[in-house]
Amino acid sequence: MKKNKTAVVLVIDAVGISTFKYLFERYGKKTKLNNLAQLGLGEILGKDYLKYLPSKYSGKSLPLSVNQVSATADSLIGHREMMGVIDDRTYQLFYDGFPREYLKALEDAVGRKTFFNKMAGGVEAIEENADRHEKTGELIVYASKCDPLIQIAMNEDVIPVKEQHFIADTAFKLGR
Repeated sequence: MKKNKTAVVLVIDAVGISTFKYLFERYGKKTKLNNLAQLGLGEILGKDYLKYLPSKYSGKSLPLSVNQVSATADSLIGHREMMGVIDDRTYQLFYDGFPREYLKALEDAVGRKTFFNKMAGGVEAIEENADRHEKTGELIVYASKCDPLIQIAMNEDVIPVKEQHFIADTAFKLGR
């Protein structure tokens, strides 16, 4: 019988080793990570953290951590880097939001106004702006704090999913 040569790569995006260490140091054994422990989390964190894990490494996986090689660190670059694509370009974050010309082109193309247009985390942007979005149907636009990209928050009860896909595709095409 021919062996299946399949690899499953588990990526826990935006969770660094320091995040796990912080959780263990703060919450101790209250942090339940049994499946990750069996997959080898303790092998990556080191022996000082094994006491916090509820179970032992099963030996059925190859746990490892990686170091950044590309010039910029963000989710998309990291995922590409795992597949062997090294990017030596640097990307600028949008500290002051996005250019008015870009937002005007987006509004004209999708038939909806945008608002907020600041650098923010997702929870912050949505909590501050959900009421206005739900009343007006305007798009909550914000700049990611860690990735050089536009975020558009939309409620499915306000904007149907099919239209959300159109808006996202349009934003992408305009940004190219």
